[in-house]
Amino acid sequence: MDSLIPKKKWWFITRWWWLGVLVLAGTGAASLYWPRPGQRLHVAASRLTISPVTQGNFQEFTAIDGVVQPLHTVYLDAAEAGMVQQVLVEEGATLTAGQPLLRLANPDLQLEMVNRETAVYDLMNNLRNTRNQLLQNRILRQNQLADIDFQLAEARRVFDTNQVLYDQKVIARQDYLQSQNAYRYQRRRRQLTQQTLRQDSLAMQQQLSTMQESVQRMTSNLALMRRKMDDLLLRAPVGGRLSSLAAEVGRG
Repeated sequence: MDSLIPKKKWWFITRWWWLGVLVLAGTGAASLYWPRPGQRLHVAASRLTISPVTQGNFQEFTAIDGVVQPLHTVYLDAAEAGMVQQVLVEEGATLTAGQPLLRLANPDLQLEMVNRETAVYDLMNNLRNTRNQLLQNRILRQNQLADIDFQLAEARRVFDTNQVLYDQKVIARQDYLQSQNAYRYQRRRRQLTQQTLRQDSLAMQQQLSTMQESVQRMTSNLALMRRKMDDLLLRAPVGGRLSSLAAEVGRG
């Protein structure tokens, strides 16, 4: 048969002992977070941010230190050498494509530019003077041809008249031959004058064409020099931020 086992008193005492340890531990932990009577935390009002509570996406920011590197780097190089005359921007400025950065000075290039401009202007003046002179010569030749035409017509009239009179035995043979020679002379003279006028016209066109080609060639060279002069003004090739600009006025 079953027998009654008496309860052990030590198990009951141990249970209440562990319960007391847990209560004491909880009280100690709570005392670490709960302020004791008489203790306060003072915070400056400038360090507080007070805002109305709104519902939205949670954003968390972490402050870290780093180095920002550009995605693309463009190095600027001067197409023409020169001395820095003017600095138009500062480091860190935001630039647009084509914005002027530096102005350089190159005395040798500027002197060559002036000499070429002078040569072009002189050649253009010579071309204009030559054209005027050739035109005057052409007008003079045409006047000579008109005078020869008049003398030729007069010589032919005299010759035709003398031929009739000579056939009628009215004038001497000497007078007839003299009028005939005068008519032939004026006709030959007109042929030579007309041929000379034609040759002068061809020569004038060739000379003017040659001088015009020289003017165009020197004008093209002058345009190239002007582009070189434009290269003395350095411009930003692309838009962006100017990270560094090692340029000082007066230095090459």
